[in-house]
Amino acid sequence: KDVEQLAEQPFLSGLKLTRKLHADIAHWQFVEKIDSAKADLVVMGTRGQTGLLHGGLVGTNAERAIRYSPVPVLVVPDRTAFTGIKRILFATDFSYPVKEHIDQVIEFAKLFNAELVVTVLISPDNFITTAFAQKQFAALSRLVSYPKVRYEAHNVDDIETGIATLIKTTKSDLLAM
Repeated sequence: KDVEQLAEQPFLSGLKLTRKLHADIAHWQFVEKIDSAKADLVVMGTRGQTGLLHGGLVGTNAERAIRYSPVPVLVVPDRTAFTGIKRILFATDFSYPVKEHIDQVIEFAKLFNAELVVTVLISPDNFITTAFAQKQFAALSRLVSYPKVRYEAHNVDDIETGIATLIKTTKSDLLAM
C-alpha cells in the first residue's frame, strides 16, 4: 500500500515506474530481479542497523544491493523526510575511472541544482598522498563542466567513520559512492 501511494506522488509524474516489493530474498535473487526489470535506478529503504561501513549507514540488505546491483541504488533511511537535495557527497578512492560515475552523479545533481562535494578519504588502509589527490582532482576538474563542484581530501582514521563524519560536517543530503 505504501509503495502504491508513493508511486502516485506528484514529484514522480513523468517517470516510468515499476512498483515491486521484495522481502526476504537473497542478494543474488535481488540482482536477478533488477536485470529482468531492466531498471535504471533502484530505490530501497533501510533501517541502517547492521551493514555498510559498519557505522549503521545502511543495513546488510541495502549494502548487498549497493555492492551487486548493475544500476545505481538510492537507499532511503528509515524515518527520513525528503526536504530536497542541496549537497551531494561523492566519495572516491580513485581505484577506478571516476569520470563515468561522476557524470551520472552530476546529472542527478542537476535535477536539484545541488552542490557536489567530491572527496577522497586518506586513511592508513587507503593511503595516497595529498599531492596525488590534488593531481587527480585537477585532472577531473578539467573534464567536469558542472559549476557547483568542489574537491576535498580528508585524512581519517578509517573510511567508515570518515564518511559518516563528512556527511554531517558537509551537511550533505545524499552520499554517492
